[in-house]
Amino acid sequence: SDVGAEITKVNVYQDRYLVGNTSETILLGDMESGKSSEILWRGSGNEKFIFSNPNVCMIYNAGELSIVEYGLNEIIGTCRTENLHPNMISARLNYSQKGGYEEEKNVTKVIAYLLDTQTVYVQ
Repeated sequence: SDVGAEITKVNVYQDRYLVGNTSETILLGDMESGKSSEILWRGSGNEKFIFSNPNVCMIYNAGELSIVEYGLNEIIGTCRTENLHPNMISARLNYSQKGGYEEEKNVTKVIAYLLDTQTVYVQ
């Protein structure tokens, strides 16, 4: 753990994704890309993890969906939704192909999800 806490639990999902817990954080990793993230987290232990997008991990806990991009140690987006089905949530990350400083200015991160059965919200 980057914060120095003891890792108390590690799970592997789909033979690719790692989820580890400390007393203060949650660690997420993609073994295929080699990217990992550690975020501050006080979860209930009832979190559901969605790995439908290879660039992000979606964590659903108590009616709130948090999105973590592998390789970044922060939550890049949150939303409240009861519609948890992975086919009803979309996360899109676009990076410029130029590289350098211009790449950072041209990053687009968008999430779309259902507010109810007829309303899509784009954030």
